[in-house]
Amino acid sequence: MYREIEHKADVAYEIIASSVEEVFRDIVSIIKDNTHYLVEESSEHNKNLHNKLEKCYNIINDDTGEYDDNKLFDAVNDMISLVDRGYYPFETDGCCVRYYKSKIYTELKALTYYNLKIETKDNQIHIRMVFDV
Repeated sequence: MYREIEHKADVAYEIIASSVEEVFRDIVSIIKDNTHYLVEESSEHNKNLHNKLEKCYNIINDDTGEYDDNKLFDAVNDMISLVDRGYYPFETDGCCVRYYKSKIYTELKALTYYNLKIETKDNQIHIRMVFDV
């Protein structure tokens, strides 16, 4: 579950999830909420598109086994970079995101380190993130 939270200059969100997979679904939903088509495309066009891409991400520190702010930062900014290059994130599978090439733009410029926090409380993952717009 995610929700937009108040921020004076940029866009901020809070995610509360029961799994890493849910975190990625919510992050992709946030990116999709802030992404727009430049040209109306049919869903049939999207299904038959040959220019698809899949990327898998890891936000867990290999040494400690804990969630890692730096890995989260890198993963989200990689997703935004792909959207900037015209790859629309159309679905998630675990920690992998599938993209297809499209004529789109996003209002999100980058995830910032400002107030970036990932922690576990009551067996749930809590994330706060601020995006430059």
